[in-house]
Amino acid sequence: MLAVRNQEVQMLMPTEADWKIIRETMIILEPLERATVYLSAAQYPTIADIRFVFLGILEHLESIIGDDDFEQKELASSVNQKIGEYWNIINQQTLVSTVLDPRYKLSL
Repeated sequence: MLAVRNQEVQMLMPTEADWKIIRETMIILEPLERATVYLSAAQYPTIADIRFVFLGILEHLESIIGDDDFEQKELASSVNQKIGEYWNIINQQTLVSTVLDPRYKLSL
């Protein structure tokens, strides 16, 4: 109602194109938020947990980058590149400990 009555406020309101960008940004960031909540809530997060979370995020971002209708590909690509840099470090240092983790041994 405020935007309808006040022209100055109406000019500050997001347009439909802005809302689409906001929605797509939320789609990109949703797995990061869920990973943060999951790992923060875990009483004893392990390296294997972190590896599976990273793999899930990377898979999600790669599917977005491959979607032709998605306009925020550049943002998804930037996030994917940065997480990929961290993944290279984690992957090299934690592969053996993850394979030996009895909770995940059979799922690998």
